[in-house]
Amino acid sequence: MNKSFLKKWKKRHRLIWLMIFMLIGSVLTTSMLSKREALAAEVMIEIKPLKNGGALITMEQVKTLLEAKFPTKDPDRLSRVPLKQLEETINAHPLVRHADVYVDARNRVRVRIEQPEPLIRVIDGHAASYYLDAEGRRIPLSTAYTPRVMVATGSIPPYRDSILNYPDHVLSQLVQLSAHVEQDEFVKALIEQVYVKNKEIYLVPKMGQFEILLGDASHLEAKFRRLRAFYQHVLPVAGWDKYELVNLAYKGQIVCRKVSA
Repeated sequence: MNKSFLKKWKKRHRLIWLMIFMLIGSVLTTSMLSKREALAAEVMIEIKPLKNGGALITMEQVKTLLEAKFPTKDPDRLSRVPLKQLEETINAHPLVRHADVYVDARNRVRVRIEQPEPLIRVIDGHAASYYLDAEGRRIPLSTAYTPRVMVATGSIPPYRDSILNYPDHVLSQLVQLSAHVEQDEFVKALIEQVYVKNKEIYLVPKMGQFEILLGDASHLEAKFRRLRAFYQHVLPVAGWDKYELVNLAYKGQIVCRKVSA
């Protein structure tokens, strides 16, 4: 075979493969850009339920939010809306802890939402009502669902951002308390409400007519251990109507005040 012809054939062969690779690259780039711009046929919303199975926000509310922000002729489709904008809009909702928005292999917009987990409901001294989570963030009340969590009332000051950075603040104390109660099955079954008076925390038990003075949220494990001993060993002997106050605020002891005659 002629060497000159062979060189030309190899050169053409390389050129053909180069054009093929460029074409493939162009197709992949176009596909990626298409997905990045969210040219999708439909929106699929998935909301991770709370620990008890509830949902503070519904799929219908998320769709309504998106349709109000990005109106379209077809309410079931949010085509040509950049994914980043969709994600930012959903993440800005106070009942959303985190949202991921992406396009799947079938060219559908997928929205995955993680909700904040209410730990305690607060009704403060200014009649404001909201929830707090374990990170001290404020969660507004939901029209879709009411979580069954401990309720705090009384002389509670207004909410402030980054509340856990102020450990002596009443709200920070309430977050610490409710997080500990959540891990203690005995106390969780016993206490349904707390109230604050003169910056001291009182527990309202489901059983018994007495108040339980906790003081602050320090040494909770030791305080609840003494409370458990009081319920198991003192009340069965003394009776449920003998005391009006059980004081756990003092280190290493329980001080009980009897019902006045």
